[in-house]
Amino acid sequence: MTLSATNRRAGPFLGDGEQVEFPFVFKTFRAAELQVVVTDPDSVDTAMVLDLNYSVTLNGNQDTSPGGTITYQPEDPLPTGYMLTVLSNVPYDQPLDIPPGGNFSPIALENELDRIVMQIQQLVELADRTFVGGVTAANLRLPPPIAGWLLGWNDDGTGLENYPQGGASQQIESFIVACSDETTPLTSESVMAHGMRNVALAVPVVSGVVSSLHATMKLSICSIPSGCG
Repeated sequence: MTLSATNRRAGPFLGDGEQVEFPFVFKTFRAAELQVVVTDPDSVDTAMVLDLNYSVTLNGNQDTSPGGTITYQPEDPLPTGYMLTVLSNVPYDQPLDIPPGGNFSPIALENELDRIVMQIQQLVELADRTFVGGVTAANLRLPPPIAGWLLGWNDDGTGLENYPQGGASQQIESFIVACSDETTPLTSESVMAHGMRNVALAVPVVSGVVSSLHATMKLSICSIPSGCG
């Protein structure tokens, strides 16, 4: 049978303290080629263990009815605020050995071709969760991590660099003070003018909230002794 293009993941399913069965609809050959991940309210992912945290029931015919059902801890259902995701976990190997000069099973060969496509679809699903540069981007390599530093674009906008967090805080403080008197418009140009292009902080500029943001900034400045004269 052919293998259709499909997203090799199911979920995330939201926990409600009651549901214990979670369906998936992508073809798989065995339960061990699945991975179940539970995400807590703090967005921390934890890989579950087959036959300890969950069991798998595969549909009888994976060609005509691919997928099956994950049964997650019936005695301790997924709590509210938690999420469960079912992922493909096909090993990156090729176990089929075809003897030379002898008969071989067409079904075994087709299953192995399906398995290769599963591996490709698995990588596509993973790539969809990563940062990808535009088609003209080049050299988008992350610099070595430095604890407490921020990540931002260099002056030319051609690469990423580390920046001290203290310097970013001073730039932000200066920008807020300049905007507090309503003489500095809150625009992308004013952000750039205050040297904040390298700060890893997105400042949304929405016309409907600019005036209230000015007022909030001014109130914050005036709450400091002698802050408003």
